[in-house]
Amino acid sequence: MELPLKFFQAIHLFDIQLVNRLMNIGNKHVWTKAARIMSVTGDAYFYLAFAGWLGYIGEYRWLQVMLLAFILERIVYFAAKYGFKRGRPATAIDNFDAHIKPADEYSFPSGHSSASFLMVTLLTVIYGPLMMLLFVWASMVALSRMMLGLHFPSDLIVGALTGIISVWVANFWILA
Repeated sequence: MELPLKFFQAIHLFDIQLVNRLMNIGNKHVWTKAARIMSVTGDAYFYLAFAGWLGYIGEYRWLQVMLLAFILERIVYFAAKYGFKRGRPATAIDNFDAHIKPADEYSFPSGHSSASFLMVTLLTVIYGPLMMLLFVWASMVALSRMMLGLHFPSDLIVGALTGIISVWVANFWILA
């Protein structure tokens, strides 16, 4: 049982070191402003609009995949968030202040990361490989959450994987 504990401690130490380095970069004001803008693009408005669009154009199969993927993603998200109860960087790092007020006290996994990667994966499955360019956007949304002081790198990685896997599971389930 000691190996997993050491492994998670090593990840946590790496997370703290990386967040500290990022929070001490130059032109902090410019980076923070850009991160706030990117973070907002990952809010639920786009996802709701896209769901409405799928319904409007009669793409009910893809709407079902999207809704099931978000249900699966939210189940994993809440189970991990309240199961692990990992504190945000402001609680784990001395003299650390986030740039915005978080919605809750736990950081693992990142909901913005999981939702943005879910959407890009869904768009790629529906519309083809060209949509993979949007993975840059999803990555920027995820990174913005870390730049704002709300998440650790591992929160972003697990969030992204949760979103991606949720689409593949939902698509397989609806197809079956």
